[in-house]
Amino acid sequence: MKKTANAAARERSRLSREFYPFLIMISCFSLLQLVYSTFLSTYTLAVTGSARNVKIFNIILAACQPVSMIAAVVMIRRVSAIRTQQLGLMLIVLVNVYLFADVENAANNIYWVSAVQSIANGFYFTTYACQYVSYTTNENRDRAAGLTNLVTNALSLAFSIGSSLLFSFCPDAAGYRILFLISFVISLAALAISFKLSPLDALGSDRRVYYLHAHRVLMGDKWARASMVVSMIDGMRAGVLTFFLNILLYSMIDSEALVGLNTFLTMLCGIVASALYARFVHVETRYRSAQLSIAAMLLVTLGLIVRMSPTTIILYGAFNALMLPFYSTPLINVYWTVLEKVPGLSFCRAETHAAREVYYGLGRIIGVALTLVLPATGMGSAIVLLCLMATQYLGLYLSRGIMRDLDKTPI
Repeated sequence: MKKTANAAARERSRLSREFYPFLIMISCFSLLQLVYSTFLSTYTLAVTGSARNVKIFNIILAACQPVSMIAAVVMIRRVSAIRTQQLGLMLIVLVNVYLFADVENAANNIYWVSAVQSIANGFYFTTYACQYVSYTTNENRDRAAGLTNLVTNALSLAFSIGSSLLFSFCPDAAGYRILFLISFVISLAALAISFKLSPLDALGSDRRVYYLHAHRVLMGDKWARASMVVSMIDGMRAGVLTFFLNILLYSMIDSEALVGLNTFLTMLCGIVASALYARFVHVETRYRSAQLSIAAMLLVTLGLIVRMSPTTIILYGAFNALMLPFYSTPLINVYWTVLEKVPGLSFCRAETHAAREVYYGLGRIIGVALTLVLPATGMGSAIVLLCLMATQYLGLYLSRGIMRDLDKTPI
C-alpha cells in the first residue's frame, strides 16, 4: 500500500511533456535578462559615468511593464496568448538590433531602450503566468522551479565565463557590440521555440477583458490581498539585487571582465543551490529552510557594514546565490497557488498576472528608490541590502499563512 502511495506521489510530481519546450524558451529569456541586468547596467555606467542613470534605467524598467500588460491582456483575449508573447520577443529582437548597430551612441537613448524592454517584458510575462500554471501543478511546482533554476543557472554560468573572456580580449565598445550580437541570436532562438509551445486552451474563446475584475478579486480575498503584499516585498529585493551588486563592484574596479567572473561565481553557486533545493526541499520543509536562509543572509549582510570591498561584495553575491532558491521560491509559489485556487481567477489568469505586476513593479520601484535616497556610500549600500533582507521575513510569514489556508482548498 505504501509503495502504491509513493508511486502515485511520484507520478503526480512528474513534469508534463508540454513543460520542456517552455523550459527551453525561458532559459533563452533568462540569458537575455542576464545581459540587461548585468552588462547593460555596466554599459550605462561606463558610458555616462553615473550610477544614478543606472538606477533610473531600472526604475523605468519596472514602471512601464505593468502598463504594457494591460495591452497584453487585450491582445491575449482578442488574438492569442502565444502571439502576445511572440510580440514581446520580437520587441526584444529589435532592441538587440539597435544596441548592436549603434553601440557607440545607444547610451544617449538608454531610457528609451529601458522603456521598450519593459514593454516587451510585459507582453512576454503576461502569457508566462498562464503557461506556468498550465504546464505545472502544485505537486510538481517545486521540482519545476528547481529544474528551471538548475538549467538557467547552468546556461548563465557558461554565458558569464564567456562574457568575461570576451571583454578580456575585446574591451569597451567592441566587446559590447559582440555581446549584443549574441543577445540578438539568443532572442531569435527564444522566438523560434515559442512556435513549438502547446496552446493554452484554458483561456477559452472569451474575448472580454477582466483586468478590473482581477484587481477586485485580488483586493477582495484576504489571502489574495496578502499575496500581493508578498509580491511587493519580493519585488523590492529582486528590483535591487538584479543589478546593484554588479554596479557596486564595477564602480570599484571598472572592469567588465571581472564583473563577468563575478557573475560566473554567482551562477556556479546558483547551480549548487538549485540542485540542493530540488533534492531536499519539499512542501513540509520549504518554510523552515527559508527561515534559516534569511537569517544567514542577515548575518552576512551585517558583515558588509563592517567591510565593503570588491572581495566582500563578490563573496556576498556568491552566498546570496546559494541562499536565493530557499527564501525566494516559497514567496513565488504562493502567487501560483493563489492564481490556481482563489475563486474568480481561474478564467482570467492573464489579467490577474497583469494586475499582480502592478504590486510587484511597485516593490521594484520602492527598492531602487531606496538606493537613491540613502547615501551612495559603502555604509548606505549595506543598509539598503540589510533592509531588503529583513523585509523577506514579513513576506515569509504572510506566505506561510496563505498556504496553510489554501492547501485546504480543493482546486
